[in-house]
Amino acid sequence: MAAQVLARRLGLELYRLDPAQVVNKYIGETEKRLKAIFDECDRAHFLLLIDECEGMFGQRFSSKDAHDRYANLEIDYLLQRLERFQGVAVLSTNRKGDLDSGFLRRIRFIIDFMPPGPAERLRLWASALPTLSPSGEALLQFSDWSELAERVPLTGAEI
Repeated sequence: MAAQVLARRLGLELYRLDPAQVVNKYIGETEKRLKAIFDECDRAHFLLLIDECEGMFGQRFSSKDAHDRYANLEIDYLLQRLERFQGVAVLSTNRKGDLDSGFLRRIRFIIDFMPPGPAERLRLWASALPTLSPSGEALLQFSDWSELAERVPLTGAEI
């Protein structure tokens, strides 16, 4: 959601890169797909969102076989391509510790979204599930948002 707001604020279209659609088991295919995506985002001025980026930006490791060496080469390519990228890229993860330190050094801003406290949850619940429709009709019988916000520690996305 933060990437959508940022894209709108910057006047850019949002391109959401799905790592599952990019990573390919055949040698060289992942790099070809990444090149096409980065080139298009550079050309068309998209904000590039790489959601759940830890799948692509994972840590490099000691090479034990050809598969390990190739996996490290993919990460090296991605590091180089991200460094050359002229646009705005947003990487999202809930597993920051799994990212390669090379990526973390290249990221200009790191924003940690902390889970909301009871007061923030109360506002989220109230805005997500209003008790009245725009025309004034009752939508919900439940109205004790305070107890719900206090007792159920959900994140904003879960709410």
